[in-house]
Amino acid sequence: MGEIYLRARVLRTLGGGNVRWWVLISGWLLFGGGFLAIAWITISTQYYGLIFPLAIAAIPLVSLWRGTAKKLARRHRGHR
Repeated sequence: MGEIYLRARVLRTLGGGNVRWWVLISGWLLFGGGFLAIAWITISTQYYGLIFPLAIAAIPLVSLWRGTAKKLARRHRGHR
């Protein structure tokens, strides 16, 4: 249960837009690279049994997308 709580806390922090840019960029490289690798294997081999792992790999990308969008909105709002 403690591990689940910590993972949820990390994803909430990433989605909040309060992390540094290098954390967001490295997260995109790490999680996005894994997602793209699974997607490429799924498409190239046409083995659609990898759809479930592809969906699991997409979960962190949702939090990264939210965090990046909030960080960009906060940065844009601060320049006015």
